[in-house]
Amino acid sequence: MDLLEGFRIGPKMAGPDRLYAEISYAEMNMPLPSNREGMKQIRSEDLKKMMDDKADFVLIDARGHDAYDKEHITGAVSIPSDHLGEHITKDYDKDTTFVTYCSNLKCEASTVAATKLERYGYKKVLEYKAGIEDWKAHRYPTVTKGH
Repeated sequence: MDLLEGFRIGPKMAGPDRLYAEISYAEMNMPLPSNREGMKQIRSEDLKKMMDDKADFVLIDARGHDAYDKEHITGAVSIPSDHLGEHITKDYDKDTTFVTYCSNLKCEASTVAATKLERYGYKKVLEYKAGIEDWKAHRYPTVTKGH
């Protein structure tokens, strides 16, 4: 089965009583910005479904260790994009599914990390470009320092 089969592609309608900050790109019927041609991107709803379905994947927080320590998406591992070398991923099978994320749409760390993973020969690399800010806007779970 293709990794992206069954993912919702079409827009989801936003209710009139929802806060603007909680409206995702999908709800605004806008395509996700892409910094690189062909980069496979997913939305918060897709990542949450993968988690709920207990899919087998590695979620990489590509921000710095301090940002990760302050708050990160539940289940993520901290591998800053500038530290991501082939030696870090050598223990993973080439069929491993990776999802990278960073802070928000302006942050480039998730794109850099995903590009490196593809360069190292991984075929199942997804980028959650909207990042942790979008994740929190949907009120999905995070881990904060001290908890």
